[in-house]
Amino acid sequence: MDWRRFVRLVGTSLSNGAWWATIGPFCVASDLTELGTSVRRPLTLSGELDNYPITELLGRLLAFRDQLRLARAVFILSRSVLIGAVLLLFAKFVEVASGRPQTPWLTLVIFLIVGWSVYLAWHHAILPFDVARLVDRRLHLSAQIATAVETTTAERLDLPLARTQVRVATNCLRELNPTTTIRVRLPARDVRALAAVAAVYAVIVVAAPLGVNLPRPL
Repeated sequence: MDWRRFVRLVGTSLSNGAWWATIGPFCVASDLTELGTSVRRPLTLSGELDNYPITELLGRLLAFRDQLRLARAVFILSRSVLIGAVLLLFAKFVEVASGRPQTPWLTLVIFLIVGWSVYLAWHHAILPFDVARLVDRRLHLSAQIATAVETTTAERLDLPLARTQVRVATNCLRELNPTTTIRVRLPARDVRALAAVAAVYAVIVVAAPLGVNLPRPL
């Protein structure tokens, strides 16, 4: 096997493993796919720098990007609460089954998860092209905004057709409200899962003092 190919394969494997370990738990079976252009990886940390041309089109997209970040942040923080609740449920189950107190490291682990979710919520990459594609998909604009953004970032504004596309897309964004285009809401899946975890935890807490326990080996 070629060394370059081997190094590239190892790098890709490490990158995929890092994504699944740090970002994947917030994306699996999540409503984040509704707010991302990629179904497999709706969240990433790496992205392009904001060294885009200063145009009205990209300036108006900044409001949509901020609204999208806020909507994603609600989903990410909700998932961190769910992950912490699952860890608490597992620790409680182990405590009841073994008769041993919970480990003091559990609080630190949950604190790290919440802290990482806050960082991920406000620092994940959102490219203008991704925002444009999401707006097109939400309002059924047939890639009108995305085409104009691609034309602008590629600096092809010297073409008459390109200038027309950008002008039409800019006029369209003037009539749109970011808060109505991208609504902030709680993720329905995580809310239902959190309710189920809370119900199971309550059953364990109530059953433990009554002597309902798992049989232990002699």
